[in-house]
Amino acid sequence: MSNLPNVEGEWHFQVRRVHGGNGSNTLFDQLHIGDQITLDGPFGMAYLREDSARDVVCIAGGSGLAPMVSIARAMANAGQLASRRLHFFYGARTQHDVCGEALLESLPGFGDRIRYYPAISSTQEQDSHSWNGRVGFIHEYVEEVLGADLHGHDYYMAGPPPMIQAVLDTLQTRHKVDKSQIYFDRFF
Repeated sequence: MSNLPNVEGEWHFQVRRVHGGNGSNTLFDQLHIGDQITLDGPFGMAYLREDSARDVVCIAGGSGLAPMVSIARAMANAGQLASRRLHFFYGARTQHDVCGEALLESLPGFGDRIRYYPAISSTQEQDSHSWNGRVGFIHEYVEEVLGADLHGHDYYMAGPPPMIQAVLDTLQTRHKVDKSQIYFDRFF
């Protein structure tokens, strides 16, 4: 889910079709306009806290993109981008998996108050000459970009459990960032 609560009662989702994926293939191949489905949740902890003045860091991997885009939209909707910065990190396996920038570009302050940092964790031979961005794990990229200022942010994360754990280890174990500044959802 990637949108904010609204009076129209509309829900927006970002769905990537996965080869052999039961959920995505059902959505793309079997459901039709007007079909009814039942949804449950969300039950996550990574929703925007508006009572902080700290800058925000969103860290997403895979399907964790949608809830982190929702955080960015909530900040824009609440006028928080006038006084806070948003650092948006997206980790993907390959350059073909990188996404999210176009969703952020439409928000006020993109490029100034909102910064987008994509990284890929592996370069396949066909990608090695065409990818000009960061290669490595997203938790290392966060540490590199924010440097000594890791304590001055609120962190929101959503993605695969190994990514979440690596970021938690970096923030809490290595840099002693207080757990009250960290909100996350693990997606399996």
